[in-house]
Amino acid sequence: MNALRFCASHGGVCTDSKWKPLLHQQEKSSSKPSCCHVHLLSLSCTCLHSVLHERTYDAKHADGKTNKCQHSALVMMRMMSKQHWILRTWLFLYLLVQKVYCFLPAPQNVTVISFNLEHKLTWRLGPGSPPFVHFRVQVYRNKRKLWVPVSNCSDLQMGEPCDLTTSFKNVYGYHLAQVQSFTTDHESNWTSSKFFHPLLETTVGPPVVSLTGCGNCLLLQLSPPTSRGLHHGLVEYFFREYTVNVSRTRDKAQFTIRASSGETLINYLETGAQYCITALPLPNINMKALPSGPHCAFTSQESVGTEQLPPPKNVTLKSYNMGLVLEWDPPQNSTGRNFKYSAEYKGWSNFEAECNGTSSLSCDFTNSITSFGTYTFRVRTELEERSSVWVMTEEVALDKITAIGPPYVRLLSRKGEIEVDITDPVLRKSDLSNIYSKVSYVIHYWIEGKLKKEELRGEQRKVMLQNLTPKVCYCVQVQILLDDNKTSWPSNVTCEINTNSDEIKPWLIAVVLVVSSIVTMVSAILIFLVVMCVYKVIRYLHPQPTLPEDFKQYFSEMPQSSIFLAMQNSHQPEELYYEVSIVADQEVPTSQLDLQDTECLKLNT
Repeated sequence: MNALRFCASHGGVCTDSKWKPLLHQQEKSSSKPSCCHVHLLSLSCTCLHSVLHERTYDAKHADGKTNKCQHSALVMMRMMSKQHWILRTWLFLYLLVQKVYCFLPAPQNVTVISFNLEHKLTWRLGPGSPPFVHFRVQVYRNKRKLWVPVSNCSDLQMGEPCDLTTSFKNVYGYHLAQVQSFTTDHESNWTSSKFFHPLLETTVGPPVVSLTGCGNCLLLQLSPPTSRGLHHGLVEYFFREYTVNVSRTRDKAQFTIRASSGETLINYLETGAQYCITALPLPNINMKALPSGPHCAFTSQESVGTEQLPPPKNVTLKSYNMGLVLEWDPPQNSTGRNFKYSAEYKGWSNFEAECNGTSSLSCDFTNSITSFGTYTFRVRTELEERSSVWVMTEEVALDKITAIGPPYVRLLSRKGEIEVDITDPVLRKSDLSNIYSKVSYVIHYWIEGKLKKEELRGEQRKVMLQNLTPKVCYCVQVQILLDDNKTSWPSNVTCEINTNSDEIKPWLIAVVLVVSSIVTMVSAILIFLVVMCVYKVIRYLHPQPTLPEDFKQYFSEMPQSSIFLAMQNSHQPEELYYEVSIVADQEVPTSQLDLQDTECLKLNT
């Protein structure tokens, strides 16, 4: 279709004057023609196809061994006038002898050009490429081991480079890209670039320069250029220092100094003279760097009848709870003069105004800066059209210099313990947990009126103080501990009377158990002793009858008498016995006693 459009752009007719010069070009070319390079074949085939479609020629009637381009040539020769029969014959013979096939030349000189880490891929057309050719670009992904197309470089026109800044994000590795030319019907081979290392092959600079006079000095301000490929870390890497060449215009006297990003004061210069400077970045590695163009300025002329404004005095930064205020004192001997002041700040690039023409002796920068940025501040005196030199502060980080206020502490006593409830101070920007990675609390508590203090550390904002004496007043003070041993202001001393505990102490339970055991043992011993005493008293009062020892011995011995054995084996004989009565001893008359004795003798006999 592109060939047809090219043919149509030439009138849609294959006239002798349009393609005859191309014939001579083809005769001088190599034996391997290109349908894009050899315009004769491209134009003739395209024009013949155009005529063929116009005359509704049916290609089915053509000989199968004859290619389409030859069919078109035959049809065109039939339709041409007889006056061109010599040229028709030559074209026919040429197409028969020359085997025609089309190929598209590949791009050449594929190169990555990098400036301040903004990368662009450029190339040149292959010889013989048609003007309507387009291009596509791919980059190699080493991790995935494949070529990936670049979305914004899939259909580029002639002379249009490919932006690879986002594709080559890794500035510490090597990268590779390739280009292919294509038309609607054809594609060329891929052409690769050389390996490209962004950090080593990029060109940095020139820096942004601002130069103003200040009496017998020059105030030089250097800042890195703006680029999509430069982020904060790389800016510090490439544009940390500069070599500054200072030249006096009058006699070309010059000298060289080292300067860093930001403002540099060049002192001891001639008053009223013009000086020009050029600044060259000094990157940390060996790479190409472009110097700035010459920037010229006059030092301030010596004023006649006018005096230079004095700068502010005692310029200080005050930061509390992530707020930042620049304060200063008026210049000396400024009584009765209505001075105005302007204050500015600088982050990564240039100074930006915060307070312009203010009569106040302070400027609040809290809403203009971030919590983690590094900033430089400056202020100067102004009166009508005149101004003093800038008074600058050192570069500071807000989260490092700010003072964190005291936390709020609330105490609550219950069941013999005191609960400490800590509330972080309210910051003007964000909160403590988002700014500092480590936030812990140091709790000091003591009995009111005593010097001995106990310390408790933790990360919880609610802490229970245990093992406290009931009905005793305890005082608490809390301080916040942040990163790098940074601490907050201590809280106010807060006191609370501890209540009684409803729980029984473990030691009290142990004491009760021990005392109970001792009482139980003593009671058991006493009861045993009382029982023994009672038993002995009873036995003493009511003794048990006992046999004499002789009887015990006699009964314990086994009888050996035959008579005893016979008595044991025989029936027990009937015994005779008489009743004996024992009466109390009474005095009896002698006559009765004699009578009784006489009777007893008679009985015995």
